[in-house]
Amino acid sequence: MSLTWVGLLPLLWPIVLGVIVGALIGAVAQLDIKKVLFLGVTMGAVMELIPRITKLFIDTIPYEVLTGVSNRVKRVYFQD
Repeated sequence: MSLTWVGLLPLLWPIVLGVIVGALIGAVAQLDIKKVLFLGVTMGAVMELIPRITKLFIDTIPYEVLTGVSNRVKRVYFQD
């Protein structure tokens, strides 16, 4: 990794990427500035919180339960 990347690393954080992507989507949708900013902040929060909440579920639910649910979903939606 070169030293030029060190200054750009904060741009790769999920919350920053979420704000940028959300603001771009709002701008492309021609929303007013208040809605553009709100969408950016909301998208940043979602990109920051969803992985943490998913990790919480994965860490607290026993493996056997997750595989049972996964197998049942496969049988229901991907019937052979």
